[in-house]
Amino acid sequence: MPKATICQNNYCSYWENGKCLLDAITVDENGMCIEFVYPEFPQEYLDQKREEQSKQGGKEE
Repeated sequence: MPKATICQNNYCSYWENGKCLLDAITVDENGMCIEFVYPEFPQEYLDQKREEQSKQGGKEE
């Protein structure tokens, strides 16, 4: 069983509960993983969420 790599990039598609789902990763000179993948969202979705946040004044519900 592969050793779990601790990960703090919870926006990465490979992140799950503080761990990387990949068996192996490569890090750059700053110690950042270069395999990270950020999910893409349609522009309509982003616009809707920004408008919702604006109406809330940036406050969490």
